Amino acid sequence: MYGGIQIRSRFSNDSEQQESPEFEQIFKKVEIKQKEQRKYGKSTLVVGDIFSRTSDFYEKFMLDGLNEGNICIIISFTENSPKILRSLSLNPLYNKNKIHNLFMVDCIHKNVSRPRLHEIYGNVYELPGLMDLSLVVLTVSNILKKIREHQKVKIKLVIDSITSISVYFENDATMIFIRALETLLSMYGEWESIYVMDSSQTTEDIESFSKLVDNVVEL
Repeated sequence: MYGGIQIRSRFSNDSEQQESPEFEQIFKKVEIKQKEQRKYGKSTLVVGDIFSRTSDFYEKFMLDGLNEGNICIIISFTENSPKILRSLSLNPLYNKNKIHNLFMVDCIHKNVSRPRLHEIYGNVYELPGLMDLSLVVLTVSNILKKIREHQKVKIKLVIDSITSISVYFENDATMIFIRALETLLSMYGEWESIYVMDSSQTTEDIESFSKLVDNVVEL
């Protein structure tokens, strides 16, 4: 719990987890950033139903970024990494010579029967199910440390989706999670992000997250 907000899943066993000092430091910076104008970045909330193909929207966002020489990070709570990479590879914008700048954080529960993609494609980080958002933040922090030598390159971030996170966490926890990620990205440099949300969520939820971002796109 950070600042009175539970950032672990309501289904997790808190007795088996320990708070991370590194995330605590990030959280303190988030508290400061919330009172300041965000620097270096802009964010977009993409709202659509199951038929609106929100994945097409964010795939173009990522592939355009990769083709421009940007670093792209996708944090997926909806589709596993093999399915994401397969879908990207079928897109006309896909360039296999640029895909090494894509980093995937796979937060879907592991399926032991599927091939371990990171054995073929090294930039995949598999997390053991959606239980602790601080672990996701720390994973992104490690990715940014790994690519520190590319500091003048823009970072593009996708979270798919806020709706999937809301099954496990309250809105306040999700907002803290997003702000923590934006804080990390701002420490790195220029960034742009897309957060996907299903239109089936309540009007109140959509309005709350709309206030968190710079732009809203309804598909």
